[in-house]
Amino acid sequence: MTLVIAQHQLGICFFAAKTILAFSIAWSAAALYRSNAEANIPQNKLLFLIVATAALGYFLPNVLLSRKIAYRQREIFENFPERHRSDDSLRGSAV
Repeated sequence: MTLVIAQHQLGICFFAAKTILAFSIAWSAAALYRSNAEANIPQNKLLFLIVATAALGYFLPNVLLSRKIAYRQREIFENFPERHRSDDSLRGSAV
């Protein structure tokens, strides 16, 4: 029961961190752009910057997590002991 609750809480924390990352990256990019650019910033350029960086902040954790999962699965697969044909023939002759 506690394991199910812990996994559920990890899922909530992951999505909360993803949302916070998306908003913070977008806000930082907008603030940086506003501070370095002239006063007349086209709204479409600023909107694109905010949406693009928010998407980056939202999807980047998914990409990193899926790469980590794939790496771990490959590592487990490569370190799993192999079963050889000679093992099968020895068992068959003993029976």
